[in-house]
Amino acid sequence: MGVIKQGILGGFSGTVGTVVGAKWRGITYMRGKSTSKRQGSSFKQEEQQMRFLLMVKFMRKMSAFVNRGYHNLAIHMTPINAGLSYNLKNSITGDFPNYEVAYNMVLLSRGDLPNAQNPQAAAGTGGTVEFTWVNNAGSGKALDTDICLVTAYCPEKDLAICSRFSSEFTRQDQHLILEVPEFAGLEVETYISFFSENGKEIADSIYTGPVSIT
Repeated sequence: MGVIKQGILGGFSGTVGTVVGAKWRGITYMRGKSTSKRQGSSFKQEEQQMRFLLMVKFMRKMSAFVNRGYHNLAIHMTPINAGLSYNLKNSITGDFPNYEVAYNMVLLSRGDLPNAQNPQAAAGTGGTVEFTWVNNAGSGKALDTDICLVTAYCPEKDLAICSRFSSEFTRQDQHLILEVPEFAGLEVETYISFFSENGKEIADSIYTGPVSIT
């Protein structure tokens, strides 16, 4: 409610009908009352919300990988949120409302440790994905003992399977078989990365492409 202090022609403060009275640096002035914003989300908000929900869902499925892969970048936030921040900006394709994850643009880990040379993924026997690479130990910070981490994501099942973070799977092995019997007959999106033994040095993940599981 507005208060008129000096009669009908004087200044006032507060709201009277559609007029708002106020004072700035000793000067009394009036302005029109702002109209209410329309209810509900604007198009831009709906657009951002759809992109956000799409990437949140994907990041959660890849959490076993992302929690390690973005550990160094998780400053005042969780690794998942750090991964979400990057991939929300760089790994979504399409136009509203038909957004999709651009799997070939996704980074599940980020760092300056060299990844392997010529990494590849192919269907193995008995519901497996066979990852191979060339050992490039000695290139920059790369060591024979760097741990290899791989994952396969099945869009149809919205499920990801990640290898164990273990010294059993190292750069010098040049080979890792990931068992994914749940995905038999389906296509998966695959990724590979490397970490130092203590997990502090991290490589940018590499997308090793789609693989049809036999």
